[in-house]
Amino acid sequence: MSDTEMTTSATQEAGPSGRKRKRPADQSGSKSQKKSRKAFSRQPKKPKRPSDWHLKKGEVPKDAERTKAALELHLRVLWRLPDQNAIPPKVTSNDKAPFTRRFASEAQVKSSVTASLDQNSGHIHNAQAAVRDFMQSLPEGSTISNNIK
Repeated sequence: MSDTEMTTSATQEAGPSGRKRKRPADQSGSKSQKKSRKAFSRQPKKPKRPSDWHLKKGEVPKDAERTKAALELHLRVLWRLPDQNAIPPKVTSNDKAPFTRRFASEAQVKSSVTASLDQNSGHIHNAQAAVRDFMQSLPEGSTISNNIK
């Protein structure tokens, strides 16, 4: 860049306070550059809403809708989310790592499920008690509660 270009691009502008401020030589101030600068600014993330976790209509084939409903129901029971507006817990990288190692292939999944059932057969009674407690805690009239009951 020549000296002339540098001095003309480093012009002074009046800021909101009326004082003049010097604009750096590498910023031309064009609208397209202002938009790109805004795109890179950090904005706070929107909080998750319950609808963010739902598949939209048309994303599930008609013949799989009952399977989808059953899966959602089971996940809500496992997460103990009795209300349809409850948001699932955030999955951390610490949660994902052992899952990824343990279920890398179909054979590993089958082996893991069988071993887990064998090892935890003594805990079935405790699980049944937790399910009974959960069922008693369900609110009346909620769509999810009605589907669970």
